Parts: sequence; C-alpha cells; structure tokens
Amino acid sequence: MSTTTTASELTEAVYDILEGYTWTNEAPDVYYYWEIPGSERGPGADQPPHVYVYESLGADLNKFSADNELIDETHTVEVMVYLLKDESNPHLISQYKRDVVDAISEYYADVRNKTTYVELAPVSMSDFREQASAMQSDYFVNTVEVQGRKLSQSGR
Repeated sequence: MSTTTTASELTEAVYDILEGYTWTNEAPDVYYYWEIPGSERGPGADQPPHVYVYESLGADLNKFSADNELIDETHTVEVMVYLLKDESNPHLISQYKRDVVDAISEYYADVRNKTTYVELAPVSMSDFREQASAMQSDYFVNTVEVQGRKLSQSGR
C-alpha cells in the first residue's frame, strides 16, 4: 500500500514515500542528504542500509497558462542507496534499488490523490559498484533518479 504525502517539495514527498514503503528486506534508514556529513555516510556494521534523498538538479519552470497564472514545475530528485559490502550477497543492493523504483512506481496511476504532483516517476537508475576501488570503499552505492511534475500558482 502506498503512502499519502502532502509535501509540497519533491524531496520531502520522496522521503515520505520511502519512509512509508514496505521493503523486501530490512527497512533502510532514510535521510535527507544534507543531514549526514559526507565522511559519515553509509551504514556501520550490523546497521541497516542507508538511503539519502536530495534534489540533484534545479527545477525546470515553464509558463503553463496563457494568463500566466500557472507554472509547470519539473523537479529531479536523486535517491542514493548505501549498503555495506556483503560478498555473500552481492545482489542485495540491486534489490534495494528495485524497491526504490517500485515504491515510486506505485504512484503512476493515482499520483494526484496521494501527492501534490501531477506526475511522479523513476526515470533512471545507476549501479556504482564497478566504479569503486575495492580498497577505497566499504559500500555498494546505487542510485535512482526520480522526476516529479506539478502545477503551481505564479506570483502574478
């Protein structure tokens, strides 16, 4: 079952959605990216995975109505999943990434009744395991990019 959120900012809406989602495996700790210093990101031993949510790109703003009363806003949010390396289960990180996609995808059909957005969708996902040096990182990192679109009143 999907969570209803009244958050007006996409970062907050995605945070709410992930906090309310029923995960396939152990529920991760969800944070806003700016809450945790970079040197402290990622879970420690015997801790659940960490998920960080932040607006990765600025919003695209376009005039929507001829009378200049509505603005079409498209926001992009990045969801980063950090999981302590587990050589016995190297595909676990992929399941968490899939859960993020599934959590957001639940809003395809009924986004207007559950959020302040008219569109909300995962648009890309990345796996950074191959880019990390084996000696430099204790984490697997995957990301999912989410876009949300809403109409807002202009300051006209």
